[in-house]
Amino acid sequence: MPSVTPTDRANDSPDARAAAWCRGIRAGDPTALADFYQHWFDRSVAIVRARTGRDESFALDVVHDAIIRVARGMPRLETDADLSRWMIRVLMTCVLDRLKQEAREVARRGVARNTEPSTSTVSATHRNDRSRPTIDESFEMLQRHFAELKPDQRAALTLRFWFGRSLAAIGRAFSISEDAAHGKVRASLRSLRRASRGDDHP
Repeated sequence: MPSVTPTDRANDSPDARAAAWCRGIRAGDPTALADFYQHWFDRSVAIVRARTGRDESFALDVVHDAIIRVARGMPRLETDADLSRWMIRVLMTCVLDRLKQEAREVARRGVARNTEPSTSTVSATHRNDRSRPTIDESFEMLQRHFAELKPDQRAALTLRFWFGRSLAAIGRAFSISEDAAHGKVRASLRSLRRASRGDDHP
């Protein structure tokens, strides 16, 4: 079957073009994937930046991840609206995956900083009651409990407190309302507090 070039699709209706992209990409046609990428690239970057408040570098990484998913798992879709909804879900899934990765890196850096206590920390430990954890030990426990949270909880707390994102931006990242984002952040904090206290009950 001959490849579909961008100019071949120029006069198609949006639905016909979307269906052709899906068929071509599913069939492994690199030209169809390139045409889809060219059409969706700027729009995808804009969507990611608008929903997360992050910079262009972050958005480009997300779009790169999303295009790989498109190439590997394009579903059979027949309308432009269905394709748009699916692509936005892919982008938001890739956003959350990136945020989870960043949260893990933050946790690893925190643990690494506390692997070898400084001289002042050792001295303070000897001066204080041995039964009380040091600041470094408390921080390490917090990092460990943070790593044990659910991925979406880590992502919500990272967006809110590490990157300082608004509740509205967090809501856009999760495709939920601002009130729901507030609830997610509060629930994530409660889970972190319970883990820190060793309380298994909600």
